[in-house]
Parts: sequence; structure tokens; C-alpha cells
Amino acid sequence: MRCFKNNVLAIVALLVIAGCDIGCTCGGGKDRIKEYESVMILYSDGYNDLMSYLKEDIFDLTKGWVPDKKSDKAIVVISSLAAARGNYSTPTKPSMLQIYKNKGQVQVDTLRYYSETMKLSDPDDMKIILNDLDELFKAKHYGAVMSSHASGWVPEGYYRNPDAFESGNTYMMRRASADFERERLEYPDDPAVKSFGGTYRKDESGIVAYEIDLPELAHQCFPFHLDYLIFDACLMGGVEVAYELKDLADYVVFSQAEILADGLDYIKLSSRLLDSDSPDVVSVADDFFEQYQNKTDLYRSATISAVDCRKLDALSTLCSELFGKYREGLDNINASRVQGYFRYNHHWYYDLKDILAKAGADEAELKAIDAALGECIIYKNATESFMGTSSGFEIKVFSGLSMYLPANGSAYLDNFYKTLAWNKATKLVD
Repeated sequence: MRCFKNNVLAIVALLVIAGCDIGCTCGGGKDRIKEYESVMILYSDGYNDLMSYLKEDIFDLTKGWVPDKKSDKAIVVISSLAAARGNYSTPTKPSMLQIYKNKGQVQVDTLRYYSETMKLSDPDDMKIILNDLDELFKAKHYGAVMSSHASGWVPEGYYRNPDAFESGNTYMMRRASADFERERLEYPDDPAVKSFGGTYRKDESGIVAYEIDLPELAHQCFPFHLDYLIFDACLMGGVEVAYELKDLADYVVFSQAEILADGLDYIKLSSRLLDSDSPDVVSVADDFFEQYQNKTDLYRSATISAVDCRKLDALSTLCSELFGKYREGLDNINASRVQGYFRYNHHWYYDLKDILAKAGADEAELKAIDAALGECIIYKNATESFMGTSSGFEIKVFSGLSMYLPANGSAYLDNFYKTLAWNKATKLVD
């Protein structure tokens, strides 16, 4: 669990919320318009219950490798934080920050403030902010780390309240269910996770959570190509996500299961991504895994993989053939026998290879799957279990990609799934 370690962290928290303190320049940005070699973006949506963790992420960035003000490399943070945990009705202004060294001292420069009505998890607002960044930082290379809640490929709001979608209750679709924090109340000793959500807002009728659907993120929000897109967010490690993003980003790094709220190793992050000739996403993934592998009890919980999105076509071609061949096996598969990466019956994330193995693929076909996965997955690792056995699951099989299992899905999800690029290429849902 994260906490304020000292006064420096408290100052960074104030910088993010107020945009002004010692070592901070307010309203800057004009002298930033130049040609950069590479820009690392931290897109940090903490207008939710993760706010204290995301504050510390920014503080940890200042403790790691920081480029000089005159460098052709830049760290840019886009941040939105709630005024306090549970306070989702007091407006705060999102900000764009730059972290750099000036005469050896780390400084945080506030480049932009945005309207308190803007939400980082709204695709239109995200596009506005990233267009601003594109104008301020003309770069040859961009990469992004996205930190918040997430729910993989499923439709906006579905993870939280699937019954509303299945019943067609449009009022409840974007509302948190009545037992909003039920899972945390039932298992109070479990570590906090980045399990679902995005930007929270509270009105007279309750809490509304705003999210971005995967196709919107992939095709509408970014005005530039990304060398890498790293998700410090839960359940993004699906083949659906990687395939949807393959024209946006060369590499993705993500978790098949939830991510504990401590998240990535932010102290090492910038050195891995900026302080070398090319971004080292394998080390980012390995740093993440090792910090949890070295913990004990429930905190020894992690899944992670790094995927070269440019090499996914062989996997999609092979899967298309096998999905057609083993249609009957897929339709009648016993979901309880397939490796899952979910808790609390959020049963939309299963192991890709294990699905095909349980559907009937033979040894030669499974070797072909291994080869196709090995072509695009450049790193994968997982602990032996996630959150133990009382509220979690064992990890006996780990291919490095999760996938929807239609046999344990729904007609509503099937219809949405047909809109995804992965399904258009493979016809998992026919």
C-alpha cells in the first residue's frame, strides 16, 4: 500500500493539484516548442480512488532518470486528481506537466491547465489534450504510459454493472452498481487493485464512471504514432487489445489480470524508456514482475507481457483457421477447466492458448500456436497465483495473452465483440 513518505511527496502532490510551488514554473510551454528526439507521456487519470497511488507515481518519476531542460528528450505528465478519495463532486483542473532538470535540480513545469469539466477518460477531451501536447512537443518518437482503472476490451461501463447492459437498462449502464465497493468490503485485507473505472463523477443520484472504449482509444484519441503503449491498469493484456492497437503502437506492455495499485516501477521507468537509443519495454515488464515476485503473501501477484504488435498477423491467421476448425469445441467448452485471469465472476478474460487446447487442438497445432505467440510476445511472466486462493486464482497456464471465451459470455458481449478488429480478422464470434 502506498503512503506519503515525506514532505517532498506532499509537495509533488500539491504541484499536481495546484500547479505551483518551489521548483515549479506556471503557465510555461512557449520555449518547449522545438524538435525533440523522444517524448515519454504519463497519462495519469486519478480522479478516482487511486489518487494517492498516482500522486506517488509522479513523485517516483522525479527520483529516477530526469532529462535536462535543454535535452532533446522529455517527460510529460497529464494528470487529473480528485480533491480527496471519495470526493468526486468537487471539481479540479486537469494539468499538463513537464519534469526536467535545471542546473541539476528537478523541476516540475506546469504547461497547461484544463477546464474542471474535462475528463481524462473522455475520448473527446483526451484528443484535445494530446493535440495540445503534439503542438508543444514536436518529436520524432512518442511513447505513452496510461495509468488508471481499466477493464480490457469489454464495453464502457460493462465490467462494473453487466446486468444493466444485459437487461438494456440505459440509465444504469454508466452508473456504479449499488454495491460500488462491495468487493473491497468483502475482502478488506486484499491489496488495492486498479480493477475498473476511469474518471468518477458524483451527482445527486450516485457515482458515474467515465471510460474510453478500446476502439475509441485505438483510433480516435492519439494524433501521433507511438513507439510503445504501456498500461499500468488492470486486465488490458488481451489479444483483442493488442490487435486493436497494432496500427497505433509498435509495442504494448500490459497485464492479463488485475494490477495491484502500486503499479509499475516508476523510479526505473524513465531510464528504461528514454535514457538509451531505443525504449527497453522488456526491462519495463521485467521490473514490474520482479517487484511483485519478491513480495510475499497476497502481494506476490502479477501477470505481465510485452507484445510486438507488428507481428500479430501470423497469430490471427492461425487462430482464424483453428476457430473455424474447432467451432463445436469452442461452443461446448467447459469454462471451469480453462485458465482464467479474473476474480469475482468477471469471466471475460481466459488464456488464449488454453482455450484452444481445451477446444480440441492437437499437439502439432498447439506447437504452431506456441510459435505464433513466440513471434509476437517478446516477454511474459506470471506469479504462481494471484491474490491467493480465497479471493483469487492459481496461474497454472500462461501464454502471455488473454481472450474472450464466447461459451461463457453473452449475446450482448458477442454483438459488441463483432465490432473489434480481432474478431473481424479471426471470426471467434461468427
